[in-house]
Amino acid sequence: MELLFWQKKKQLEHNLREDLDVWIEGKFESVSIEVDFNAHNGGKMARKITMFTVVYKPPTASFDDSSNGFEYLLPKVKKSGNEFVCMGDFNYNLLNASGDSLEFLNLRFADDLYPVVTLPTRLTEKSAVLIDNFFVSSKRINSTYADVLLTPVSDHFPVLTKFQLECSTTEEEKPSVYPRTGK
Repeated sequence: MELLFWQKKKQLEHNLREDLDVWIEGKFESVSIEVDFNAHNGGKMARKITMFTVVYKPPTASFDDSSNGFEYLLPKVKKSGNEFVCMGDFNYNLLNASGDSLEFLNLRFADDLYPVVTLPTRLTEKSAVLIDNFFVSSKRINSTYADVLLTPVSDHFPVLTKFQLECSTTEEEKPSVYPRTGK
């Protein structure tokens, strides 16, 4: 499966991390990709690799089922030392964090992962729930913006997130800055 990411009209180097895929039939699914955001800067600086993981936990799966998926995935991601963003349909209502939802949230905090979506992602006539989210590390949380698009494309609203990625630039890629003359 070929995935393309673009930055300033340049293809970014990426790697599908099949070793991090988790598939627990009907209970937990994840797929991960790592992206090298500095690959096109001439190799003159340290590399900035970010791991992106998409997770799906069906609503019928138990808390233990999803915990098993995360217990497999997260130690491998932490061992890599890469920046980590986890997103998906977790099916834990973070608007009413109690029981399993609270336990899920506390475990993500313990993993230094914090949710960035704060609005409901699924509405029915009788409920509003926040079950889709992006989780980022504590050092990323203040430079991350999230929003929910209120459009009926499915039974869940689309979620978008903007990350401030700090990639180094080489001298030749820095923009030229000139003083304003006042004319």
